[in-house]
Amino acid sequence: MSETEENQETKKCQILKTATALFARLGYAGVSIRHIAEASGCNVASVSYYFGGKDKLYKECFELIESDELANLGSVLILAKSTSEFRFKLTVFCRSFSDYLIKNAELIRLITCELNSQKLHSHEFIKQIFHPITQPLNQFFEEGVALGCINQKVKISLLTRVLINGLITEVVFLKEEEKIDKFIDELCPVRAPMTQNRS
Repeated sequence: MSETEENQETKKCQILKTATALFARLGYAGVSIRHIAEASGCNVASVSYYFGGKDKLYKECFELIESDELANLGSVLILAKSTSEFRFKLTVFCRSFSDYLIKNAELIRLITCELNSQKLHSHEFIKQIFHPITQPLNQFFEEGVALGCINQKVKISLLTRVLINGLITEVVFLKEEEKIDKFIDELCPVRAPMTQNRS
């Protein structure tokens, strides 16, 4: 990559990060190309040159989300053989996901803002973003039911949504990540197993 290409890539990344932060804070309607250009220290023509307009720039902000990183978070959610192991793995996942949320707070705010505005008609699109962790969480909670850690009457998909949305609220918006243990206690109270632990 030549120095000119490297400079262009650096400028493009700067515009993209700046736009993500502005869209997350002010919403799609509250941000103009001029606003993005001024905040990123470039001219309006540069924004149009790299992204072809506000709509395309907004869509590209979501491409900063790395699904591989989310998939790695879900890798801890493998078969637990006891209630204590189930709780330990759930805690590890919650702490790792919280670290991810802290590192990507602007992106998470952008996703939340998009869910409210539906500029991209994005319900299914957002589901796909979190699919790398919702699928293993659903399976893990099913195992939790079998172990007796979770009440059999609980709807698993709802429990998964509550966990993800609850952590986003606690960590990104309330900035109370130190309450993760309490959150887990409320979500999955310690209870005597209804079935014998697996060998």
